[in-house]
Parts: sequence; structure tokens; C-alpha cells
Amino acid sequence: MRRTHRKRPRHAAALLCALLLLLSFPVSMNAADPITGEQVVRVLLSQMGQDGTLRVGIYGSYLLDDQLAFQRGTWVQVFARGGVLWLSYEGMSYRAGKRAVLTRYPDDAAENGLRLGSSLNLFHGDLVLSVNDGAVRAVLHVPMEEYLLGVVPYEMNNDFPLAALKAQAVAARTYAARNRDASAAWDVVDTTSDQVYRGYDAAYQNARKAVEETARVYAFSGDAYAQCYYTASNGGQTESAYNAWGRERIAYLPVTDDPYDLENPSSEVRKATLPKQVKDGIVVSQGFTDTIKAQLAPHLTSMDVNPAPEAVRIDSIAGAQVHTARHGGDSRLMTRLQLTLMISAQHKVNPHNDEEVSMEAATPAPSQSPDAPQWEPMRALSSPVRIDLDYFELVEPQLNLSINRNPNELVTVRETDTAFVLEARRYGHGVGLSQRGAEWMARTYDWTYEQILRFYYPGIALRTLDAKAADARAPLDASFLSTPGPKPTATPRPTLMPRTQTPAPDQWVAAVHGVSRNSTLNLRDQPNLNGKVLTQLFYGQELLVLEALEDGWLRVRTDVLEGYVMEQFVERLTTP
Repeated sequence: MRRTHRKRPRHAAALLCALLLLLSFPVSMNAADPITGEQVVRVLLSQMGQDGTLRVGIYGSYLLDDQLAFQRGTWVQVFARGGVLWLSYEGMSYRAGKRAVLTRYPDDAAENGLRLGSSLNLFHGDLVLSVNDGAVRAVLHVPMEEYLLGVVPYEMNNDFPLAALKAQAVAARTYAARNRDASAAWDVVDTTSDQVYRGYDAAYQNARKAVEETARVYAFSGDAYAQCYYTASNGGQTESAYNAWGRERIAYLPVTDDPYDLENPSSEVRKATLPKQVKDGIVVSQGFTDTIKAQLAPHLTSMDVNPAPEAVRIDSIAGAQVHTARHGGDSRLMTRLQLTLMISAQHKVNPHNDEEVSMEAATPAPSQSPDAPQWEPMRALSSPVRIDLDYFELVEPQLNLSINRNPNELVTVRETDTAFVLEARRYGHGVGLSQRGAEWMARTYDWTYEQILRFYYPGIALRTLDAKAADARAPLDASFLSTPGPKPTATPRPTLMPRTQTPAPDQWVAAVHGVSRNSTLNLRDQPNLNGKVLTQLFYGQELLVLEALEDGWLRVRTDVLEGYVMEQFVERLTTP
């Protein structure tokens, strides 16, 4: 074994037997990656470690805290306990402190990364682990081009045309570069709050090709990275950054009609049909009908017509149109729906002017107030009545037309022989590149990725940046990583997890004695055989028994973690 860095790497079993003073390997987000020379993106893996545990598979050349090397294929359990990190490896435990770093070294193998949690995808780069409110916080420091391999096929379908995938790769690369922030703990998160990142899956070769064929291509506005926002579908018109968020007016993110998104049959559309002839007075649903009648009430009152809902029947819809653009100008984000209705209702009786009304008919019923109006039988009004409905407050929820969390869908009205069809479009904020628009440009019109990007970001420049010279991070000793390590002694003894807690009056201490010295006992997260295996417990492992459950299970813990074991495999050492 030769010296490869500041300290000689040690095999896990040897190191875990010792008490170590750990040093954290500093990873600078401003420096180029020491292996690839690419920009480094720090990704918060927001869905991992939230329950205080994280399973890490080593599928490359890695050192833990610049000291501890694992063989390829090793799985390590990371726990947050008592404000510090613990690592469990083959029944042994390692107190890592408040922060631990798995640092990647060059390796000629086909895979050089990590597998995290239950994912089979490969996560490239260095992994920085820390404790945050009882959870394991995982931040991946990944070179830009490898980062994109875990973004592009999850932000855009791998089966999209190559030109569309290339446009997505450039937009995602530019977005990540612009969001690098040395003052923050990470640059981006792995969700749609920034960009979806799920690690590398070798099955997505189209996306990989798109990344490789646009390597280090970025979009610029002047000397700065452009704000390359993108959206699933803009509904036929891009939204401006100012309209969407009100922060700033960006010249290359304007309101622009997008016929390509509109033409794409895969673009998200939700529809509601308003029949011209209304059956039984119900327009689509009772709830929507009640909404209409509530808006009719003030109009009917001014016409001396009974506004009570039960006294009004909607007979037909003579017209429907949307109007009032939220942002004015050319924006097609309309906020109101006007309906022209033919209705039947009750007019007020006027006994002084209507000789056909008898005095008896005009006499109020005994249960009514003397001043209560009298109403004629229901009949059709001779003229239509127009009402305006707030689209996002009243129409969209009643007709199930919502696509986004925010009220920004584009709604249009299409008239047929028998109905008015409301169609809502736009999936996402609508700013910048439309993924469905880009797909249609490439698939139907053979647009290049450069043409697509210049349509959605007019005025930007595309530049290819050179990679920086990589630092000299020497490879680890390959033979060390591929061999089983030091030859075991005739009577190998694993390092057991510590158990220092004093039993409470109703607790006791037990030890794993019901297995052979060469086998292990599973510690599970639930008191049944379907529970997830947290780790394996070796012969002689002491356990604090917290309680005995039915069906022969015990809830136990060590200083490192807590779980469940079958009582038949442990021996009681103390009595409660």
C-alpha cells in the first residue's frame, strides 16, 4: 500500500477497532472538481436521511474523512444519534462526529460513485454528511457534467428528440451554474424547487448523449449566466419573469406566443363543457349552478325579478367568453368568464297596473310580512342576462380546471354546435423554455437545440467554456480496494456497538447469544419479519431491552441505534 494523500488509507475493519481523531476533508465549491476539472454543483438530497438514517453503497474509490477506505460494493448505514453521526458497517460502529465526508478518487472502473437509500442509481462526486435536527443531511458535491446525467432524463423524457434534450441540458447546466453560491450550504436542491436530480441511470442513453454533445455549453446574457428558467408546458404563450414573480424585468424572458406548445397534443389541457341547452336547469353540476345563481341575484333584484335560487331556472347559455388579462398588454392570462344566459324566473306582481290579477291573488299569505312582494308564476325572461364570474375563484375550482398550484392557467372558449368548451392550459410557471414546445419543435419541424434556445431566450449567446486543469488527486491503491484486507487472525472478533445506558427499573440488559459465533442477528425497524433490517448484530452484542412485546419480540437499543429483535436469540444478563 502506497501513500496516496496526506494519510495512508486503512482498511475498515482495522480502523474501526481504534479510537480516531477525525479530520474533515475540505471540499471547496469554487474550485474545479479534482477529477474532472468541471464546475462543482452542491446538491441537497432533500428526501434522504429524513428519518435519521441513510444507507450508503460504495461503488467506487472513496475515503471516509480522508482515512477510511471501503471495498467496492460495501454498504454502510449512517445514523444521526445524539447530535452526532454514527456509521455502522458489518456489525461494527464508528462515531464520525457532527460531519463526515466521503471523498471520491480517480478510478478506471465503469462505475465510480455511490448508491444511496433504496435507489439503484449512481450518485457521482463527494458526499458531505452532517446532522440537522435529528436528520442526516446529505449534500452531494458533483461535477457539472455528471450532475446533468441525473437531471436531464428526469426533467425531460429520455424519449424526446435529441435536439430537445440538448436544449434541456444547456438550460439545466446554465441554471445550475448561475445558482452556485459560496455563501450558502448548498447550491440547489434535488426537487422541482430547483431541478429534479435522481442520480445516474445507465438506461437513459439519449439524455447522456445530449449532455455529452453539449458539454460545457452555457447560455449567457452579456458576461453573466442567463436565467434559464423552464417549464413543462406554457399553454401556448410564454410568461414573463416579471409577471410570474414580480422581481425584475428580464429582456430575454418576455411574453411570447408559442404555437409549438399549443400544437403539441401531449401538452396538458383540461376541459369543461357548458351545454347551450341546459337540462333540468343544472349547468354541469349543482355547485356550479348555485354559483351562477348567486351571481345572478343582484341583476334579478334590479329587474324586479325574484332572486331566490329556487325561483330561478337556467334554460340555456347563449354566449361565453373570457376577458380581462391579469397583466394587460398581449398577455392571454384572462381572469374573468362572461356568460350570457337565458333564464326563467318570477316577476313581481303589481296589482295597481295589472287588471288580470285579482285582489284575492294579490293578498299576502298569512305567513308573509305585509310588505313581502308577491310573485308571478315562473316564465322565461324576454332578454338574456349577462354575468361575470371570477375565473380562478369561482369557475376553475367548480369545473376542476386547475393544473397548477398558482392561478396562472391560460383559458380559452371554443364554441361548437351544442356547447361552449372551456380549455385550460399551462403546466408550470410558463417562464422560459417549454419542454413540450421544445419537443414539438424538434420532432415536427427539425429545429436544432440552438434554434430552440434562441426562441425561448431571445438575445442570449451560447458559449462553450473550457474545463479547468484538474488538481492532482492521485488514485487510491486499486489492489487495496479489491482485496479482502488484512488476513484475519485465527479467532477474529468484530468490534461491537457500545451499550453504556443504565437500565431503568422496568428495563434490563441482554446479549446476543442465540446465534453461532460466525453468524448474526437482524436488528429490524419493526417487530416482525417484514421490518427493514437496520443492521446485523454479532454474537455477544449487549443490548438495553426497553420493553417486551407480544409474539416474542423485544424493543432494544445500543448507544448507536434502536430497533427490534426476536427474544429467542438473546440472553438476559440483568433483571428488571
